[in-house]
Amino acid sequence: MRMKVAMALSAALALGTSRAAAQDETRWMEVFSDTAEVVSIDTASVTPLGDNVYRLWERSISRTSSDVLVLARADFDCRLGLTRAVAVALPGFAPVRASEEDFEWTEILPGSRFEAELRQVCATRGPVGGPR
Repeated sequence: MRMKVAMALSAALALGTSRAAAQDETRWMEVFSDTAEVVSIDTASVTPLGDNVYRLWERSISRTSSDVLVLARADFDCRLGLTRAVAVALPGFAPVRASEEDFEWTEILPGSRFEAELRQVCATRGPVGGPR
């Protein structure tokens, strides 16, 4: 599942993370936060794939260190309330395709960070702003 990828990437990134400030912040929209992380979507990357499905980049930043924990390319199905990981990237490295398990569509749980992302993307039905 995507949580396995997130946990594995978090551990790997502990050795060498990049600061969120190094990225163009105008393109990122915060959609969820808790005591450990801030989750944002890249508004410039929202791409309609058809039939109420959108692809975008998402990131998780450590609330304590401001380091990027996870960068992932994800699909969201607005009609069915599903998500899947397409690719993951360590800061400074090229993206790699998600594992077969992570590429499977997964139901979005109520109250989860993925529901917050789904709501933002589906509310606008396409690019949510920011530079193109």
